[in-house]
Amino acid sequence: MTPAPSAGALGCLLGPNEVLVAERAVTEDEQATLFGWLEAQRRAGKLVRNPQDPGAYSTPFRAASGDLTRLTKDRPQAAASGEQKLVWIPDVAGPVDPLPEEFWRIRARLIDRLDLGGLEEDVYKGSFMSYIEPGTGVHRHRDDRLKLGGDERLILRCNVLLRRPGGGGLPVFDERIELDIPDRGMWAFFPTELVHAATEVRGDGARALLSFGFLVRPADLLQRRFHLARRFVSERGLADEGARRRLVESVRASAPAAGLSDDRVKLFAFVLGAPGDFTLEEAARALGQGAREVSAVLRDLQLAEIVTSNSSARAERGKVVVI
Repeated sequence: MTPAPSAGALGCLLGPNEVLVAERAVTEDEQATLFGWLEAQRRAGKLVRNPQDPGAYSTPFRAASGDLTRLTKDRPQAAASGEQKLVWIPDVAGPVDPLPEEFWRIRARLIDRLDLGGLEEDVYKGSFMSYIEPGTGVHRHRDDRLKLGGDERLILRCNVLLRRPGGGGLPVFDERIELDIPDRGMWAFFPTELVHAATEVRGDGARALLSFGFLVRPADLLQRRFHLARRFVSERGLADEGARRRLVESVRASAPAAGLSDDRVKLFAFVLGAPGDFTLEEAARALGQGAREVSAVLRDLQLAEIVTSNSSARAERGKVVVI
């Protein structure tokens, strides 16, 4: 049984409106080994074609135990029940080759780097590798949340660009934000929360991807921590309490003309008055507002670079892009 994530790990958990981008997730030797294995699987006809994107292929979805994921094994029941609205569950017949040991070593290393060890494994797609040929992209979609025992789970996925093609093959979010992922780089995000796609692969060679995922309870997101952006404090001269109080009073006075709601002004005042970092749950409780509403305003404050999430402050992980 997976241990529950610590408060520290949840405080720095990636947000549903964030994408983590990092360089050099795998070595050149690991890249050569895994891409060579994946190409051999494609030539041997051992990859499963994705019906949503012709020209896109995948290994079967594997659990960390090496077995197929729970929903892959329960495919007939899951399809018949209609409870899970899943993009695609491969129909796996007969024996399949295990993923190479290099895959699992990379996965373990990145789990440690991103502090994801306390999260439950994704029972839908688990771990897999994909191969997308030129002329094919990934269609625009958002994955549905999973239902386990009547409770919802968000999916957090980590994708490593094992081989970047000559052109295209890059992730796109919200139809307008294309991220320039380097060869052997990675990105992590919540596919259940963000509309995403990938540009069409162009030029010679395929796009190769290494992917693994986790389940996150909605309640876990309430423990994410935020703080006033240090750059905002410096540029506005907000080092002392008096300066912060004057800024709040100024914002409150101009709120009607600016069309700012009272709830937004209250959250702004809470952020400037907080003695340190705070959780989403603490902010919602202090203001008597719903967590969903507070989360939406915090996102706006992130985009305005007034507030920073603690996940963004972990520079050793990579760069966080707010969507």
